[in-house]
Amino acid sequence: MAIKKRREIEIASIRKANRACAVGNLMLKRLKSWEEFLKPDTEDLETIPRGNLRSGFKDVSENVSKEIKCFCRNNFVNMDINSLDKLYEPIKKYEGFSIPLSEFEKKYAKFKKKTLMGAPLHATVNISLWGLQLKLMNGN
Repeated sequence: MAIKKRREIEIASIRKANRACAVGNLMLKRLKSWEEFLKPDTEDLETIPRGNLRSGFKDVSENVSKEIKCFCRNNFVNMDINSLDKLYEPIKKYEGFSIPLSEFEKKYAKFKKKTLMGAPLHATVNISLWGLQLKLMNGN
């Protein structure tokens, strides 16, 4: 039972990190298709051999988590892997995501000023295959 529980923890950790990476990569315009974005949900982690799963978990702990933290630290105030993971489902549901900036900052995290690039508080946050965009209501 302990091995099964440990395996479930490792799978959940890897999946969360993969989902957070997918959101970050989408924001950075690094993904070319929704299939790429959806890989964290389509990967069959449950049947991976134990050694490979432990190796993946170690990689998430030692490397991927650092990359996610760096991305969050560079672009947001108080964003973390959980906030990025939380963004995954609404993006997945609509193959993109659009939300007023003020609402985004209440629900997920505040943007750093350099990331906002002077966008006003009434801007809209759009996340799609075209990356993270801040738009005004008139489409700019």
